[in-house]
Amino acid sequence: MLERLKEPTPEKSCSERDLEIEEFYELLSTMSDEDRKNRGLFRKIGDKINGAIRSKRIESFVGIMFDHCDKLRSYEQRFNNYTQGINRKRLTMMEYLETLIILEQLENSLTQTESSFSTEINALDVGAGQNWFYAEALYNFLQNYQTGSPRKVNLRGIDPLATKRNIKKLSERVRNPNITLEQNSILNLNGDKYDFIFMRYMLTDDPHFRSFGLEPVKITDILQKCSSSSSKEGRQVIIGPLAAGEYQAIVENIPVEKRVAEFNYAPDLGDERLNELVTRGLMRTYSEGLCLVKS
Repeated sequence: MLERLKEPTPEKSCSERDLEIEEFYELLSTMSDEDRKNRGLFRKIGDKINGAIRSKRIESFVGIMFDHCDKLRSYEQRFNNYTQGINRKRLTMMEYLETLIILEQLENSLTQTESSFSTEINALDVGAGQNWFYAEALYNFLQNYQTGSPRKVNLRGIDPLATKRNIKKLSERVRNPNITLEQNSILNLNGDKYDFIFMRYMLTDDPHFRSFGLEPVKITDILQKCSSSSSKEGRQVIIGPLAAGEYQAIVENIPVEKRVAEFNYAPDLGDERLNELVTRGLMRTYSEGLCLVKS
C-alpha cells in the first residue's frame, strides 16, 4: 500500500515549499515522452526538490497534485460528511481522488433531479470490484445525503471476481456489518429489492468478459435484472467512460422513458498544470457519463 506523502520539513517557509512545487511542475512540463519512462529521472527530480516525491509509482505524482491543489482540497472539505472516519492511509491517493469524484457525481446528479431517499435504504453495487475502495464513502453518502439524522443503510457489493481474500480484507478495513462484499453476479440474485443500485464501469462486450476469465453476458440481461431488482421508487446510477464508448453502449439499451437524467462529467481540476499532465498522459481525465434510471 502506498504511504501517504510526508509533509515538507517544518523549518521551510510556505514560499519555499511553493517554490519547490513550482519547480516540480516546471520540470514535468519540459520532459519529453521518452524521459517520462525513465524512472531514474523521476528519482532525480525527487532529489532535486528535497525528497517531496517518496515513491516511483504514479500515485506519488497525484499525491503532490492533491496536496497542493486548492480545487481538490475544497472537494475534501465539501464531502467531509461522507469521508469522515475513512482511513486515507489504507487507500492510494488515486483511489482517494476517485472516491471524491464519485461523491461529486452522486451529489450533483441526485440534487439536480431532486431525488430523495426514505429513512431506510437497501443498496446494491453491481461490479463493486475486488478491493471496493469507495465502499465506506458510498455507505456514508447514502446514510447522510439530505438528512438531519443518519438513515439506516444496508450496502451489498457483488462482483464475480471477488475472492475470499478480497472479502476478508474489506471486512477488516471497514469493520461495518452493514457493508458486505460477495462473489456473485447480478443474474444470480433472486427476490431481494433494492432502493439504490450502483453500476460503475460495467463490462460491455465479449472481449471484456473473456479478458477477466468470465463467460460473456448481454448488457440487456444485466439491465433487465437490475430493473426487476429495483424497488418501486428505486433509483439506479450507471457510470461509464465516454472516450471508449462503453457508457453509450450501456445507455442505448435503457428505455428512454426510464432515464431520469444524463450527465457528462469532465471535472475541472482548477489548475492549468494538472490539465498539462492530463494532456501528457500522466493523469487520466475522468471523462465519464452518468445516467440516472428509475424503476
